[in-house]
Amino acid sequence: MMTLLLVFSLTFAFSSQLRYLSVNHGKVYIGKRALKKGDKFDSKSTLRWEDDDQIMEVINQETRRKEYIAVQTLVAAKTNTAHVIISREILAARFGIPLTAQDMERYFNRQLILLSSICVETGFILDDDHCFFLQYVHDGDTINKRLPATDEHTFCIDDRIFVVDGQPLSPATLQARLYYFDRPSAVTTLMADSLVLNVEPRQSCRRLLQTCRESRLDAQETETVITDYCRVVFPQAATIDDDISRFCQ
Repeated sequence: MMTLLLVFSLTFAFSSQLRYLSVNHGKVYIGKRALKKGDKFDSKSTLRWEDDDQIMEVINQETRRKEYIAVQTLVAAKTNTAHVIISREILAARFGIPLTAQDMERYFNRQLILLSSICVETGFILDDDHCFFLQYVHDGDTINKRLPATDEHTFCIDDRIFVVDGQPLSPATLQARLYYFDRPSAVTTLMADSLVLNVEPRQSCRRLLQTCRESRLDAQETETVITDYCRVVFPQAATIDDDISRFCQ
């Protein structure tokens, strides 16, 4: 006899009608009844799942949009609030538009989720004599990490910031300041003083990514599922779509 392991109520801020399409494997139940394609149910329904690698595909009858409900996201959410499915807040770099000093301050004075790498195009010159660098404290020492440039105006933040004296660090969070350095003028400019980089969700995201691939979700659908999960794990953090897309490649 099958054991149903997980029970969740999809509690929305308001009631919404959903139409069931499919699940990647197994079945999803309301009460003792397994959902079938085309079944409609209220968003406040209590669902039962067979395991925590399931991803359910539904149509939101209000928006007419296809949505994905991942059990791992519901586990992380605990309270299972509406934003898990229908309200996504993604901070995106303004690709193709170089960031100014004011943009940089707004963009980086916040929590960011680092899944792979974040690359940002700026209006600043980047070469041997000009660079951006992160500064943080580790074991009482002040660490300055030059950020690699991919071209004369674009720099990236990646795992290299977690290597000190050749030894990798594995912090859950990193509180840092972002600076721009102009060597010929000997001027260092503070761009952001309250940057927090979160790296905690990467292991869980890798597992979720594998589930999405096994479920044959396309790139956009996969990014949506991963983004939802990150927003639940760190609701105050900004998810960079460049970071998410690179992670999902």
